[in-house]
Amino acid sequence: MEIFKIKREERVVAAIVLVCLVALNVMAIAGNHFELFTRCGKLGYWSLFWNHYIVSGFDCYSYIILSHWRPLFVAYRHPLLSLMLWPLSQLNNWLMGITGHNCAIFIVAFFLVGLMFYSFLFIRRTLREVIGLQGPDATLLTVFLYTFSHIVLTAIVPDHFALSMFILTLTLYVAGRDLQKGRLMKGWKVALYYFLASGATLTNGVKIFLANWFVNGRKAWHWRNLLFTFGLPTLVLLGCYLFQEQGIVAEEMQKRQHIVEEKMKKDSTFAARMKQQKRHNNVKMNEGKYLDSTYDDIPLMPTLVENVFGESIQLHDRYLLKDVGRNRPVFVGYSHWWNYVAEAIIVLLFLAGIWMGRRERFLWLCLSWLAFDATIHLVLGFAIIEPYIMTAHWAFIMPLAMAYLFRTACGKRLWALRTVFLLLTVYLITYNGYWLIKFFC
Repeated sequence: MEIFKIKREERVVAAIVLVCLVALNVMAIAGNHFELFTRCGKLGYWSLFWNHYIVSGFDCYSYIILSHWRPLFVAYRHPLLSLMLWPLSQLNNWLMGITGHNCAIFIVAFFLVGLMFYSFLFIRRTLREVIGLQGPDATLLTVFLYTFSHIVLTAIVPDHFALSMFILTLTLYVAGRDLQKGRLMKGWKVALYYFLASGATLTNGVKIFLANWFVNGRKAWHWRNLLFTFGLPTLVLLGCYLFQEQGIVAEEMQKRQHIVEEKMKKDSTFAARMKQQKRHNNVKMNEGKYLDSTYDDIPLMPTLVENVFGESIQLHDRYLLKDVGRNRPVFVGYSHWWNYVAEAIIVLLFLAGIWMGRRERFLWLCLSWLAFDATIHLVLGFAIIEPYIMTAHWAFIMPLAMAYLFRTACGKRLWALRTVFLLLTVYLITYNGYWLIKFFC
């Protein structure tokens, strides 16, 4: 548990970050249907939250589950999430009985602050202890990351990305220290990280395996390591999936189907929309294009410019935080030329950092994670219509790569780098801050 203690040199920065994260969540809670979302009693919590909570493409399942426990997360993608939230739903039910208010938004905010707070510390420690930056430079690069639009949103939306970011940054920090000291990653740590990361989002497990492979080398492929470090946790996750899918989810789907059928009888407009959606899905299945949120007809260059390195870092002022599944086009352009200039500078600094650190094993570990994300999203097309909501899965690699620019610079060149990153950080705080305040307040 030593890893969670605040070090002496971190205390001032940690205190400021904690205050900022709390303030962001207060803003998000107070400005997003506060009175409506704190109602409790015999209510339709699904309609209450789903119809009113629209922040980009993020889900509000956590609010619904804590209000009235239901296995809403897709079990084969997120085998542990609904189960993790069960104790919190019991806590919320107890609090509702005492206070007369739904406390789901407060409980979620508490955990979001904690997860993003420690993610900040793990990234800063990685920059400081693994890559070897000076304290102020490590702080500057971490703050720079936390000004990215969808990193800020990860800290305030009730989705699962903050949990993923916490586990992934923790794993990178531990793996980086082990690489630096030439020691093996302990099997129980890898198994724990793999279990939690895969339980939050199944694809995270690949990244934990890659970290184990980069640190432990050929020993990562030993049958005992594969069996006890990955095999047993996978069996437990499979058991959690089957428990939900064959028991709770089956019952839940029957209830949903009954509700849909009853509503179709009473609402002709809803019935027509459901029939149209069914025909659309059948067409995609017949054409071989239907694979749960995958798309193969989205152009790559606009995706990279407007969404991956665009919306993920700078919000678009048009269709501000609209949901592409409801009322936002897949591609939205910026209204001003300077947004593209800032994006180009950031991407060039990222590429320059990769070049400067190209011989570093730790950076290759980071890039293997990035390559995996690029494969599932840009090549296979999973969730490619809104890749920015996955920013928390990969964006922390950008400052880690950029850090190699700082490590190889000195004198005027180092001060020039500091100036550029300080200006970019101030710009992103000002720009994204303006639009976030306008949206939530």
